[in-house]
Amino acid sequence: MPDTLSIIKEAIVKRKPIQYEYNCPGKIPGKRTGHPHILYTAKHGQTNVDIYKLGGVCTDPSKPLPAWRDYIIDYITHVEIIDTAPSFEIERTFNHHAHKYVKVLLQV
Repeated sequence: MPDTLSIIKEAIVKRKPIQYEYNCPGKIPGKRTGHPHILYTAKHGQTNVDIYKLGGVCTDPSKPLPAWRDYIIDYITHVEIIDTAPSFEIERTFNHHAHKYVKVLLQV
């Protein structure tokens, strides 16, 4: 069974949306969907993914969707590629030069 990181890498390469859960302390648990654009190492050394989130539960409902969200890989569970969905276009607001990307591991 592939691990979370492998599944997200495959989704980025194929440009396929994913469904996932984010089980980080202080965040509302539940299913989310979105387009993963970049895997990177953040300044504290953890591996993160930036996802253009399309739907699902929100910790802060004042921030409307769709919108960019960054997630720590270690807290992502139950991730699956939505193979039946068409491949997504790169979101026009994607900034692959953002300073938070200490080391880029994979991007669309």
